[in-house]
Amino acid sequence: MKRAAISLSTLVISYACLAQSAAPFNQYLELAKAGKVDARVETFAHACVKGDIKPGRKFFYTAQSNWLPTNDLHLVFAGYVTGDANTAEVWQYGGVPRVVYLWEVDLEYQRDTLFCLNKAGDVTKSVSRFFPSQSGEPREHWVYVRTTRPGQHDSTWQTVGVYQDESGKRLANPDLSSEDKDFIKGERVVHYWNDFDFAGLLDQKPRTQ
Repeated sequence: MKRAAISLSTLVISYACLAQSAAPFNQYLELAKAGKVDARVETFAHACVKGDIKPGRKFFYTAQSNWLPTNDLHLVFAGYVTGDANTAEVWQYGGVPRVVYLWEVDLEYQRDTLFCLNKAGDVTKSVSRFFPSQSGEPREHWVYVRTTRPGQHDSTWQTVGVYQDESGKRLANPDLSSEDKDFIKGERVVHYWNDFDFAGLLDQKPRTQ
């Protein structure tokens, strides 16, 4: 009986570890650890910036509500399992920021957003994914994907939002909590490069971690 209890405990711990590693932000950190780039991000970048120019990538994260530059996100988040986190990748082409990849994470949700910018620093497209809490609402097996583009006038923006399951199939009536509705509604819209809180840190050298 004792051996069976130990086996069951081990199974529960293993399942919990798998659930944590399956969290989107944890997957992102695993790619960073391996020095790899998500194929989805590369595809977005190629569509944003035509040509074969290899981008330079710079990384940022928040500590005590301040954005800081870093050379190694994996080192910054060594030992991370869950909790609040904010990260940003800036892809520069010819020294100009053209693609930004953001992560916003807390215990209630996770959101990542890709931004395409033109050479003048205007955002020409953004695609965000909102993931509800995996622990608080086990019924919520959906992802909210929002695509935003500027309209014909500077003051108008065209936004399309859809709900999908984990395989990318569209969902008509997902089960949303009131908190998730508020988080989705309150997503910040960025129009220009200078709207990013870390824009002024692009040339700042990272501290030694």
